[in-house]
Amino acid sequence: MQNTIVNGFDSQLGRLVSTSPNVELCLDTNNVFRLERAAKGATILALSGRLWVTRSGDDQDYMLEAGDRYLIRNKGVVLVQGSPEGKARIIPASGS
Repeated sequence: MQNTIVNGFDSQLGRLVSTSPNVELCLDTNNVFRLERAAKGATILALSGRLWVTRSGDDQDYMLEAGDRYLIRNKGVVLVQGSPEGKARIIPASGS
């Protein structure tokens, strides 16, 4: 399977492959974005709509509305999905 790079992200690995600070994702219930362990320290900012966020090892799921932020504090896979749709900006960790 070939990796696709869209808006600075490697869609297969969920890795930031661009130094652009303005990486944005448009997600709906059919699209799940996976952020791998390398995302520790990154922030998910909800720009519009509603987003569902879950992290491996965390019993709680999070619903983000426009303006809400989720800081990825620990290593682990993070999944982001529109609920039913939303737009997110992924802000890399400082020093990334």
